[in-house]
Amino acid sequence: MSSLAPRLDALEKNYLINGGFDFWQRGTSFATTATTIYSADRFFIGRDAFATGGTISRQAGGNIQFCARVQRDNGNTGTGRVYLIQLLELPFVKDLVGKTVTLSCKMRRGANFSAASNQVRLSMCTGTAGTQESSGTYFNAGFTGQVRTSSNVTIASTSSFDTYSMNLAVPSGTTNMSVELSFLPVGTAGAADYFEVSEMALTIAPISGNVKDFTRASRTYAEELSLCQRYYWSEIPSWLYLDGYSLSAGGYLVVGSWRHPQPMRTTPTMVMCTFGTQTGLGTPAFGVNTSTGFTINAVSTVNNGRMILQGANSNMTADAEI
Repeated sequence: MSSLAPRLDALEKNYLINGGFDFWQRGTSFATTATTIYSADRFFIGRDAFATGGTISRQAGGNIQFCARVQRDNGNTGTGRVYLIQLLELPFVKDLVGKTVTLSCKMRRGANFSAASNQVRLSMCTGTAGTQESSGTYFNAGFTGQVRTSSNVTIASTSSFDTYSMNLAVPSGTTNMSVELSFLPVGTAGAADYFEVSEMALTIAPISGNVKDFTRASRTYAEELSLCQRYYWSEIPSWLYLDGYSLSAGGYLVVGSWRHPQPMRTTPTMVMCTFGTQTGLGTPAFGVNTSTGFTINAVSTVNNGRMILQGANSNMTADAEI
């Protein structure tokens, strides 16, 4: 009788979303500000004391299409740490409690990388709040009951992406979890004071203790996008269309309903697009808004006339990030 290989699905699952940095729905370059700023999908950036002078941007990757560049801006003299962070949602965290996990990624540094000994700090933080704590709460004060585990790794190369990793035994009672990459700059930044990261994964540690190849823990492009859109989506909604005929005086309410591309983590904050064609209707506004869909309301401005709303020419967005 032939033996059957054990199922490795759980061991090979990447608990980070967009670890390949394929999706940048909000744009491709972001500066640190007085608040936490989401950048590449599911990742936000920050700097100690909410200082300016840091940037994350999309760049060409090594073995894969893109990487993220975490940079102190040229000429900046601030020495606050620059962070790239992803918070895990509670259901993901509960799956990891009591297990040893591996945070792994590939990194290279810029020619002017200023961190002492060319070090990037890998960190995993756990908390015990019992509820989802926001990125702002986390970056301001940390999780409730936070414990930080870190490993400083020396980035050797300015050309090739090398693999770096650390392990963590996720303690009992953990409900909140983050992963961080950061560096502590010194002096004045040159034009290439950065590190670049790609192929980032959080997996249940393999029995052998070896870091698994990123591709074995990856999902398809479509699967990854659908996970990203659980937290945020941005689209020029060419599919949006309202058409009717007003049989009464102005003031007749027209309502259309649509579903989000994916059910969202929570009721999102939405931003309206502008429309290519808007005839016989006042300013459109969101009506009902839930985690699964939304309505758009508009009031007629014509009496016995055609009413049309179609052909968006700017992005509509829905944000349900942590």
